[in-house]
Amino acid sequence: MVQPTVSWHRDEYEAFGVPFERRGAVLDEVLTAMMALWGPSPASFHGEFFDFTDVYSEPKPFANGRPSMWFGGQAMHWPLLRRLVRYGDGFHPFGTPTADDLARLDAAFSGVGRRSSDLEWIGGTRATFDSPDAVAPLAASMESFAEQLAARYTTFCMKPSQHTDDINEIWVVDSRRCEARSVKQGDLTDERRRIL
Repeated sequence: MVQPTVSWHRDEYEAFGVPFERRGAVLDEVLTAMMALWGPSPASFHGEFFDFTDVYSEPKPFANGRPSMWFGGQAMHWPLLRRLVRYGDGFHPFGTPTADDLARLDAAFSGVGRRSSDLEWIGGTRATFDSPDAVAPLAASMESFAEQLAARYTTFCMKPSQHTDDINEIWVVDSRRCEARSVKQGDLTDERRRIL
């Protein structure tokens, strides 16, 4: 799975001397270059930002000629729709799409003979922090899972580091994410209850 993104952090672009305002054009060219690399070898590509000749990228992806590609963002803007329609296997919105957003998504997909219902919908935890250096309680972060499941979401992502700052507790966080929502905190060990 690949989730190409433009990022939101202007400093990242300035550090490399890339104009922040051109990040969408850079991403579009990256996608075209990746498709060339996942195709027959040797691959060549000559663009505005990237240029290579006779490059071997091996081994090739084993399914569909390329990895699954997820796209998302904080708004349903035209560049996101265009990338989803052309390359998208998964939709990973950062927030809750509105009814208008979903109508635009459905229309864009049907316009090219695809169904937006075939997309994998990616949701996740909604972490909240009591302070800048605090970790978020996992149980509270997972409260929206039932609502997300009812709204098309099939896959859930999380960052374990949002819920623990101890590398030895990662297994606890990840196993909790995988457990059924019916587990009550009273059934957990003291160590696990402390993390949740």
